Amino acid sequence: RYPTSRYTPVAVSEWGEILESRGSYISAAQIYENASSILEDRSVRENLLYKAILLYEKSGNVDTMYNNYFRNFERFQTEFPDSPRLIALTFKAAAGREALKDFTTAKVLYEKVISLHKRLGAAATVETATSAAKAQMILGDYKKKFYEYIKIIAPVEENLKKKEGLLKEALADYTAAAKYRISDVTTEATFRMGEMFEHHRDAIMTSERPSELTAEQLEEYNYLLEEQAYPFEEKAISIHESNVKKTVEEGIYNLWVRKSYERLSMLVPVKYKREEAGKPYTGDLSANIPDDPDIYNNRGMTFRENGEFRKAEEDFKRSIALKPDFSSAVLNLGILYELYSGKFEDALKNYKEYVKLGGDRKEVLSWIDMLEKRTGGKQ
Repeated sequence: RYPTSRYTPVAVSEWGEILESRGSYISAAQIYENASSILEDRSVRENLLYKAILLYEKSGNVDTMYNNYFRNFERFQTEFPDSPRLIALTFKAAAGREALKDFTTAKVLYEKVISLHKRLGAAATVETATSAAKAQMILGDYKKKFYEYIKIIAPVEENLKKKEGLLKEALADYTAAAKYRISDVTTEATFRMGEMFEHHRDAIMTSERPSELTAEQLEEYNYLLEEQAYPFEEKAISIHESNVKKTVEEGIYNLWVRKSYERLSMLVPVKYKREEAGKPYTGDLSANIPDDPDIYNNRGMTFRENGEFRKAEEDFKRSIALKPDFSSAVLNLGILYELYSGKFEDALKNYKEYVKLGGDRKEVLSWIDMLEKRTGGKQ
């Protein structure tokens, strides 16, 4: 009734907050929405409309949420096109359309998130960069799904061309997502690129063979396919290795880095397949534990799995201090040094000590040989 009164914004906020506290989110949203249409102060109108949009989303009423959300989202982007909040709202709108299987609109909105972030320039924040990076990642995922759907079957050349085109486009999106340097997004994008190269290797090897080939010609054809597929495996290895380097060089160890370690253990087992000795600790990691070398060793394994490498090192060393001839802890400390700390000389010492103590894992000898070559000679 009194839109120009200086008391009106306060009264509206208090009224809306009372409704919010009672769980009447839609009613509160309607209050904010109506007030945002009539008040004069632009910043107050922006705040109220923003709160209305969030409350429509929070209401959880599926029947009304999307219509109300998108109606006010359209109004927000028209009235406040330069608001940093628009990026977060656009991302939410894209996710909403995606949930409704409206991928065409979702794609347009995700692209808009990226363009809005670029437009901010120096005013961009970590939050807006995160939204843009995630949007770029999702666009890559869309292309990846189409890419994986295409099989290299007759007409082989036509389908191969389509598949290679989508591979290039998806990789471009993932590369762009990684460049935002948001660690969770960067590592996921990197893993996805490695995954795509592996897929392309397999797609080539399982592609349809010409039916008219003789047995000898088929053997030659298969050999040529292997030659075409091998470089993609090499690229996959290189990409995954760039992900695990983030652990050694930056201390980053999350789901996607862990997945890259897992893939490398399959792709290059002699270099990355390492099985620790013991069993993961299931107790409270922060609780005091008895001076038992087995318990310290097992807890060290769990700390390592959680990415708490310093604590893992301390537990393995404590286990060895309690039992100097405990080969399991010596081995596990070597694995920690080699794969997760990049301390190759220390890893080599531990592996040699493990053999000296009578450790029965024969593969450790090949690890020693590899590390001796890597560190420039025998110690």
